[in-house]
Amino acid sequence: PGGAHKVLNPGLSFRKYMDRVDVMGYGPTHPRVAVVVVGDDRAKILSSVESIFGNTDIDRLFIVCAVMDGVESDPQLVKELTAIDQGSVPHWHGLRPDMHTTGSKAGSKEEDNEPHGNKIHVLFSKDKQGVAASRMDAADFISMLSKKHEQAGIKSAEEDLILLLMRSGSELTSRKWLPPVTSALIVPPPLMGVEDPTVALKVANAVSFGLEGAVESKAVSFDFSFKPLWVKPSAKDMALSDGDSFPTPALAGVATAMRFATFKQLPAQDLSLKDEWLANLDLSLNLWLCADGIDTIKDVTVDLKSEIFSKELITPKDSARFAAAWMGGAHAGRVFDAVTTTHTELTRLEWDTMLAHAKGLNDFPTGLQNKCRTFKWYVDEINSELSNDEESDSISGKAAAFVAPVKKEEPKKEEPKREEPKKEEPKKEEPKKEEPKIAPVVAEEKINLPDKPLEIPKS
Repeated sequence: PGGAHKVLNPGLSFRKYMDRVDVMGYGPTHPRVAVVVVGDDRAKILSSVESIFGNTDIDRLFIVCAVMDGVESDPQLVKELTAIDQGSVPHWHGLRPDMHTTGSKAGSKEEDNEPHGNKIHVLFSKDKQGVAASRMDAADFISMLSKKHEQAGIKSAEEDLILLLMRSGSELTSRKWLPPVTSALIVPPPLMGVEDPTVALKVANAVSFGLEGAVESKAVSFDFSFKPLWVKPSAKDMALSDGDSFPTPALAGVATAMRFATFKQLPAQDLSLKDEWLANLDLSLNLWLCADGIDTIKDVTVDLKSEIFSKELITPKDSARFAAAWMGGAHAGRVFDAVTTTHTELTRLEWDTMLAHAKGLNDFPTGLQNKCRTFKWYVDEINSELSNDEESDSISGKAAAFVAPVKKEEPKKEEPKREEPKKEEPKKEEPKKEEPKIAPVVAEEKINLPDKPLEIPKS
C-alpha cells in the first residue's frame, strides 16, 4: 500500500488526480460511496449489506455503516458482517468478480483473495432514536473517517464522497447503478488538461432509486395531510431526458444517493423525526427548497419486499412542525384543514399553540427564508398535487373565518346590551313631540333614581 499512496501529494496537479482514477479506481470524478443502512432487524440489515457488496465495485466502496437503532448489541450480526467484509460473498473489483476463500486450497492463487480493507462498520444505539438521528450519527462517523484518511494521505480532499442512504431490507439489483448515479451527481471537467482545481465538478441534487414492480417509473408526491402518493411524471418532465430520468417531488426513501457534502450542508434537518417517511419528507423539502432537487433515474432500481410507507397517519404535532418550518400562514392553514378531517377534535387554538411551540424549540431551523426557496415556489413548480387543491387565498379566508368568531363575538354581544336601553329611550320619546314635558321627568328620574338604569341590563 505504501508505494501506491505516495502519489497522494497535495501539490499534485489536477491532471494527476485524474490519472489516479485509472490506477486506484476512484478519485474526484469517480468518488467512492459511503453507504448508510438503518434498521433494527438483523436479517434485513444483512440482506441489504450483501446486495451492496454483490452489486458495487469494491474499489469504489468507502464504507458501509450499519446502524442498529434500539439494539444495544448483536454479536451474531457483527460476526456475519465481518465474514462479508472478509470476502465471503461474491463481489467485484472493477470488472473482475471475486470471492475470497475461507481457507487455504490447493492451487489457489494469492490474487484470488485480493484484500480490500475494512469496509463495514456497525453502530449500536440502545435507545430508539429514529431514522433521522441514526442517519446523522452514521454521517458523523463517515465525516470523522474521511478526515482521518485525508490526514493519513490515503484520500484526496478533492474526492467528495457519494452518500447512499438505504432502508434496511432494500436490495440493490444490478451492478449498473453506480455509473449513472455518478454522472447525475458529478459533472466532469470540460477538458482533461484543465489545471484549475476550482472547476465545478459537483451538483447539490439527489437521486431517488426507483422501486421494482407496480410503482416502477413513478414519482412520489404528497398532499396537505402529508400522506405519500404515487404519481405518474408529466409528459413534459419525461421529455426533458427522453424518459431516462424525471424529477420527483419527494423521496420514496428506499434508497437515495447524493454527495456527502450536500447532505451535511442541508440547513433544516429535523433529528426528532423517527418515522422513515417523515425523515424522507424532511429530506425532500431540504433538497428541493435549499438545494438542486431530486431525480429518479429509470434504470437505477432497488427491491423491497416489505411495505414502502407506513399506514399510520402523521400526528398533528409533526404536521405542525413541518408547517412551521417550511410554510407561510396560508399553506399552514391548508395543513390545518387537512389534519382536522381526521383529527376533528383539534381546535384552531390548539393548532396555533403547536405552531408556536415548534418555533420555540432550540433545534428549530431559522433564517430559511434567506437560504431557501419558498414553499409557494415548490407548490407552483414542483408538486402539482398541492397546486391542484384550493387556491391559497380561499384557504387563508377560511382560516380567517375560523379566527373571527372567537375574537369578535364577545365584544359584539356585550356592547349592544348596554347601549340598547340608552338608544331606545330617545327613539320612543322623539316621535311623541312632547319632549319639553317628558324630558325633565326622565332627567329627574336619572338624577333621583340612579339605580334604575343599572337594573335594566341585569334583568
